[in-house]
Formats: sequence, C-alpha cells, structure tokens
Amino acid sequence: MRHQDLTYKTTAMMLWYQEMNPSYAGADFDGLEILWDNPGAHLKDERYGGEGYVGSRYLTLGWLPSGTNVVDDIARGNLYPTSGTKFDQHFKNWFTDSIDTSVRGGNTDPIWIRPMNEFNGTWTWSTYGGDPLNFKRAWRRMYNIAERIGATDNHIFLWSPAGVGSTSSAHDPADYYPGDQYVDWVGLSMYSNYGYYPVQQLTGASGSGGCDFQGDYGDHKPLMISEGAVEYNWSSSSNRVTWIDDWFDTRWEVPELRSAVWFDDSKYHTQYDFNRYGSSEKNEFRSEVDHSYWETMPE
Repeated sequence: MRHQDLTYKTTAMMLWYQEMNPSYAGADFDGLEILWDNPGAHLKDERYGGEGYVGSRYLTLGWLPSGTNVVDDIARGNLYPTSGTKFDQHFKNWFTDSIDTSVRGGNTDPIWIRPMNEFNGTWTWSTYGGDPLNFKRAWRRMYNIAERIGATDNHIFLWSPAGVGSTSSAHDPADYYPGDQYVDWVGLSMYSNYGYYPVQQLTGASGSGGCDFQGDYGDHKPLMISEGAVEYNWSSSSNRVTWIDDWFDTRWEVPELRSAVWFDDSKYHTQYDFNRYGSSEKNEFRSEVDHSYWETMPE
C-alpha cells in the first residue's frame, strides 16, 4: 500500500467514499464488493487499499448524496427526481446487506458510517448542507431505518462536520447535531487550509466557524479526526512541520480522541500527496507516527 511504503507504518483504517443517492450508479451496498470479494486478487491492487484489506484494517465510509438539495428528499423518504427507488427503501436494502456476512466475504468488522459529512461547510450547501433542520430530520430517519434492521448494533455512526465551516451563526455545527441517541462517535475534517492547527480545531480555538469538539462532545462521545492533512505547499516548511507535530500532539492534548485518518491522495487532491512533502515534513511524520500509541492493526 503506497501510504504504508511512504510512512513506514501499517495503516489500521482506510477512508472510502460511496454515493448515497440511489439515482446514481454504485449506490447499493454491493458497490463496495471490491472491498470484500476475493481480497487475494482485487486488494493487491493499489487502487483498493493494497494487500489484505479484509480483517487487517477497518473501514470508514464517507457516504455522500449527489444531487440538488437532496437532504429534503432524504428527510421525507422521497424519490429523488431521477430515481425509481425511494431513499427509505434504498436505506433498508443497504443496511440489510451491510450486516450480511455473505455479502462481505465473512467479514464482521464494524463500519464507521459517516453520512453527509462537512455539512457546515459552504461547499456542501447545494446538495445536503446548509439546512440544519432537514439535515437532522434526514439523519434521524436514516438511523431509525438502520436501527429497525439491526445495523446500529453492528456499525458506528459518525457525525462529522468540518473543523472550520461557515462563519454564520445559523450554521454552527451544534445546530446540525441530531441527538446523542443517533450518534455513536463525533468526528471532524481537519485541514491546514482552514487556517488553524489541529489542536485549535479540536478545542474551539479556531475562531468563527469552529467548534469546541472536545468540550462539547468529548465527555460523552469518542472523538475522531475523520480525515485531514497539511497541504504540501501550505505556508512554510517549518509551519508544515509544526502542523504535523500538532496533529500528533492530540494524543495527550485531546485524550478523548480515539482515531485519526491522514488524507494522502496522489491523484485527485494532489495538494495532500505525501510524496510531495519535503524531507523535513516526511521525517517529522515518520518519527511521530512510529510511536506505539498509534495502533497498526485492529484489536
């Protein structure tokens, strides 16, 4: 696996994205079959996470609906205009398959399901963000369907805003929170282009548009950095090294943090290509991630 080769550390979790809207190809749970089926063949392919995915690393799934103002359709269980399948039925099918071990090659690990993430960021507002009331309605409806099927006993539902989103007081992340009974873990996306260091973003020191994730949720929910990284050309090399160091300082600054996913993409978001970092940034990351605190395998 490329990231492992570059960082000298075995990964314990992989981030994958899937379409949620049944109007689009690949939205059914079997659209993920490449992750479970015949790992000896498919999963040696770099595109699918490298050798030995099943049972060797966990999956966190960014589950995003394409379309325009889709959150209202999800909240009502409606058909999206171009689909023949209602969201309610789609969720029933998806969650049923998600707990069917025969579909997953016998794998029984939980999936960290991260629906409609970064909803407080203006870049999501044309699809599912920007509408706190319907977002909460949509999340609760989806969760209730999963609960009736039994999927909430198997999976972890990850509510995950952007670490710094809209500065409008009407779009504070808390306005989108569906309630403790509908959320298992609280996560956030955490990037350098938000303009703040990691601990600042976790503790509410990131100014307008941020949130005190540790103070507001850490006493009753496990916290997670759902994805994040520093851009290879952000600020200066010394500041990038400091950003990386601060990321790893979260292990004692924010002890409620249970997991962190470093975003490394050499194809679509090349500003986060690990291989484009200078030697100082690479060496800092490798030194920090080598600490035994950062587990490499599922327990």
